[in-house]
Amino acid sequence: MEEEEEEAWLMDSLRLYSDLHLFELPGPTRVIEWIGDQRICVAGYENGSRNEILQLLLPPRLLAKQNKGLCPERDFKVERGGICDRPIYRLKHVPGTSLLVTSGPPDSGLQIWRMEPDETDMIKLLSVISPTKAEDTSWSKIATSCAKPACVLHGQRICNLQMTEIESEKSPWVAASASPDKIASLDFLDEATAVVCGAKGQLFLVDFRQQQGILGALEEARTPWAPTEGLSWCAGVGSGETPLIARLSSGGLVVLTDIRHPSHPLKMAQCCVPIPNLSGADFLSISLAPVLGDNLAVSATWVGGAYINGTAEIVYHPSRGLVWVQAPVGFALSLLVGKDFKRF
Repeated sequence: MEEEEEEAWLMDSLRLYSDLHLFELPGPTRVIEWIGDQRICVAGYENGSRNEILQLLLPPRLLAKQNKGLCPERDFKVERGGICDRPIYRLKHVPGTSLLVTSGPPDSGLQIWRMEPDETDMIKLLSVISPTKAEDTSWSKIATSCAKPACVLHGQRICNLQMTEIESEKSPWVAASASPDKIASLDFLDEATAVVCGAKGQLFLVDFRQQQGILGALEEARTPWAPTEGLSWCAGVGSGETPLIARLSSGGLVVLTDIRHPSHPLKMAQCCVPIPNLSGADFLSISLAPVLGDNLAVSATWVGGAYINGTAEIVYHPSRGLVWVQAPVGFALSLLVGKDFKRF
């Protein structure tokens, strides 16, 4: 019966989109990162095995702006690859460089990779940034920006959040905070500021022009609009002129906030959740569409339906109206061009 339901879901999905491009991965993945406008990187996250990092070129048929019928090639092309001896839970490209930063269990260490020049097909491990605390076994959340020199913002908890220069491994900025709250996600707003979402849903604003310190919570630590005991949260940052932040709880609550007025949410919505998932925080994902107006992509372990299934993760292209959906089911990576996004 389960196999028949999966087949029905697949057929319903195919009817929703004008184009559907598939690529069968060697193993399950939980990360998709854009490399410019035509490439992505994906990586495996299986424990106890070696995981591949792949750089894929988008199908030429998709990239063709006109006369698509004259471009029959519909397949992804593997351009580079590398092997990691640990699971990869986060992967970020350093803008303007050939560098990648990854993190994952069993500790908070970061791995720095380089996508080798075109004459080679390697993604090579360059260095490892040591874990911040040996006794804390959680893995680091990471964010990168186009700032020079190349840096990565990383941490497991608010108290150990820091900025590290990739080449020198020096830390020009560390958080002057004793808060033990876990970090759910973090994103740069610009080269000088970043926003951090705690696991309880609270927001923190970081200003790197101060040598130390977090400017503090942007609102009360307990979100005032809903009970949050036992729930986990994540956040996504918009790329437009208005600094919008979207948050998603494991109970299905979506909150849209203007960072300039954090105590008054702009909009809220409740997703249909049969049973609030209190433990699937790692698979929560929310992102704002940069060119699709007021659209959001939401995914979690409880999300079902024709266009998001299982533990799918949604990643918007930074400048196009394209959406990536990844799911462990069949280890498939799909590029969807169509409709049916969550609209507020």
